[in-house]
Amino acid sequence: MALGDLTVANGVVKIVGGKLTKQYEESALFHNRLQKGKGTKIGDRGVEIPTHLSGNYNHKFMTDGGEFPVGGSNLVKRAQVFFKNLAGAVRLSGAAIDSIQSGDVAYIKDWLQFNLDESMGAIYKMGNIYAHGKGDGRLATISAGANSATQTVNNTDKNRFLKDGLAVQSVTPATGVVTASGTILNSKASATTFTTEAAMTTTLTSDIIVASGSFNLAITGKKAIVDDTTNAAVTFQGLSRSTYPAYRAFRVDAASTGLDVSYMRRALGAGIHINVGELNRDALEIWLHPAQTAAYSALGWNLRRFDGKSKSIDLGFTVYEYEGIGMVEDVDCDKDRIDFLDFSTFAKYIAKDFGWDNKTGSILRQVVGTNAYKDQYEAYLTARYNYGCTRPNKNAFIDGLSIPTGF
Repeated sequence: MALGDLTVANGVVKIVGGKLTKQYEESALFHNRLQKGKGTKIGDRGVEIPTHLSGNYNHKFMTDGGEFPVGGSNLVKRAQVFFKNLAGAVRLSGAAIDSIQSGDVAYIKDWLQFNLDESMGAIYKMGNIYAHGKGDGRLATISAGANSATQTVNNTDKNRFLKDGLAVQSVTPATGVVTASGTILNSKASATTFTTEAAMTTTLTSDIIVASGSFNLAITGKKAIVDDTTNAAVTFQGLSRSTYPAYRAFRVDAASTGLDVSYMRRALGAGIHINVGELNRDALEIWLHPAQTAAYSALGWNLRRFDGKSKSIDLGFTVYEYEGIGMVEDVDCDKDRIDFLDFSTFAKYIAKDFGWDNKTGSILRQVVGTNAYKDQYEAYLTARYNYGCTRPNKNAFIDGLSIPTGF
């Protein structure tokens, strides 16, 4: 899959005599935004990133004829980014691939190509969801465990990341034990529930829902990269954030209150500026969910003195920004969090870019039955990559924000 233009990934479906209307949203922002990173290869497992953690500040004021200060050196460590494997699968019958030519007024001219194109967009979308996570693969959190085909989920995400037809598991995060599995029948059965084809036996309260077999195997997302040990493990890229505080991002805890510009000023001034001694507004971007864009909009905007020359009145935002730093809305961001990202510190480290697996010479592989091959064919979209950060302390985040009504 080419990662450049999503219009290519989404595909232009050829319809004869009718129109196909997409009933779901697709977008992928974070992956495209990142530059490709370079490092020293660790075999085929990942890359090492030489990281400068501290300068050499050993000095003293000397008396006449006195001793020189004891020498020191710069602190440099080798951070490690390990590749993760993402795969999506398409299965079609031989008849479907042959493109059904019926008397239907709205059949799809090339069903195989349509499935390949649309599956690329769907898997790309899932990758964007994981890009905002912390690497555990969580798509939802169980609020009340049950032996049932109807499961209830909670926290601010509810069921928004779940998808129909997805094979899932319920996992206890502390132990990694799989407590139940199933295939989603209706991912949006209600505002806080989803249904499966058969009962999930038995989920536990606070279990997380992951794609089957994916627990702790997802890419390292923004929530783990821009962290101070609040959300993710103490060790990041092989370095302890307790031992090396320079590997921590700056956190502003809103403590369940609404967005206030003082939180944003603190993230920039008390956080990034003091941490690194500079505030590079040209490299910074503010990433947030539309819920927090609405909260920011509700705060108002800078007043401008009326001088009688204006011929029109603008009562709304056309571009959102704070102190000259642009804002980027992404529906896959946490609803209660705002990130201040210095993209000069981020990179995507790629062993294999998104694309169809054709190691056998074809992207289609015939499905094996009990005694013979089936008239069914599968194709696999694969990518081997991960995200990394060279200077986590040049980033900051606000979390624990209240969410405006309606979001």
